[in-house]
Amino acid sequence: MAGGAVIARASGTFPKVTPAEVAAWQERGEAFLFVDARPQALFDLKHARGAINIPAFSMGSRPLPRGAKVVLYDGGAGSAEAVQAALALQAKGHPEFYLLEGGLTAWEAQSLPIVAPPGESATLFVESVAAEDLLRLIDENEKVKILDLRAADVYRMSHVPRAISAATDESISRAVAGSSPADLIVLYDDGSGDARQKGEALRRRGFLAVKYLHGGMLAWYEKNLRVER
Repeated sequence: MAGGAVIARASGTFPKVTPAEVAAWQERGEAFLFVDARPQALFDLKHARGAINIPAFSMGSRPLPRGAKVVLYDGGAGSAEAVQAALALQAKGHPEFYLLEGGLTAWEAQSLPIVAPPGESATLFVESVAAEDLLRLIDENEKVKILDLRAADVYRMSHVPRAISAATDESISRAVAGSSPADLIVLYDDGSGDARQKGEALRRRGFLAVKYLHGGMLAWYEKNLRVER
């Protein structure tokens, strides 16, 4: 297979392509299937230009042109639907498929075209990431900056692995200094809602791949996920 680097998974090894590469294929008129592997409800809210929706759970039963080049994506930020779809294509013996590096989060952060229903904004300001998806990003050593907005003494008691203490606006600014607009940044709080508000402020400053942890640290504890101290 041609294309970019390789994503190594416990379940297999799949080639990946960058959003810029896929956009270039579109501009050149290359023939390929651009597949959004998320549930249809999420696809209908917004999706990458040129994408069709085949949810990961149905990929194994959906016929595809045998020789078609396929690019799969999900929401990025730790989402697993694209890998699930890739496993289904692998099991079917499909000859050429790729994962979109960074998923829809990276596509949108690089200001590539998004399709949304008429009258609605294609770009939600700040979206959430589930605790399990954030842990998947951490375990796969993906590039992500995680900011803990709780008080410093609470942070020292326990925090999400790899998280940086950023309890003040000044410490948030220091933490994101040097980050590019497309770098993934995840903020979390104690469930107060501060993470979404601070994330929106970062979006207004030009950081385009900002997420907040859904449910904050309370959700992390409820799911009994590992912490650092």
